[in-house]
Amino acid sequence: MSSIPPVKRPKSRKALNSANLEALGPERLAAILMDEADGRPMIKGRLRLELAAAMG
Repeated sequence: MSSIPPVKRPKSRKALNSANLEALGPERLAAILMDEADGRPMIKGRLRLELAAAMG
């Protein structure tokens, strides 16, 4: 019996993964985060902590 390698499928552009999110760009991701944080104190708090950590 011969071993046939599996067919490699290209990754979907719709899949939720880091590479696809990075492709959206920082402006679009920031806009999405601001939309999601509106009215959600836990998300706002997390974003504030991340900003504080980035500023030192």
